[in-house]
Amino acid sequence: MKVSFKAKEQKSFEPLEEGDYKVLLLTASEGKSKSGNPMAKLEFLVDGTQRKIPENIPFMESLEWKWQQFASAFQGEIREGEDVEFDVTDFVGTTCWVHLKIETYMKDGKNKKDGEEKKDGEEKKVNRIAYYIPADSAPSAKKSTVKKSHAAPATTEAEDDDVPY
Repeated sequence: MKVSFKAKEQKSFEPLEEGDYKVLLLTASEGKSKSGNPMAKLEFLVDGTQRKIPENIPFMESLEWKWQQFASAFQGEIREGEDVEFDVTDFVGTTCWVHLKIETYMKDGKNKKDGEEKKDGEEKKVNRIAYYIPADSAPSAKKSTVKKSHAAPATTEAEDDDVPY
């Protein structure tokens, strides 16, 4: 049995350093949270890497602040009292800026809480989105003018920005 392939760079499973990163929204689909609430299942690709970051945001009134952050990252600042409506899938294929953090959890699925040590399972570190950076204050906004619109932006080619790795 023959095997043939072109060698690629080995993937690193170490998390990226905490910081601001340009990301591409790869996919957006509907799903259900563990408690049965409808949610958006999002997957982002960190610019200049092969690192994918999953993000699940339930459609709940208590999380409207997170949806406002999400929309602002693609469209610019949203003022208090503004009515906002958009289709999450309209942003697939477009980029925004996020702040990534490093989250530690136990491989058996139990989170490590406040320095409390758990003996069972293996400790694992992953990147998670801490918050979305509004488009008009993102690093790329300093280089160009951002048009504020509450319609989804057109898909554009990736900009040549300096991204910390």
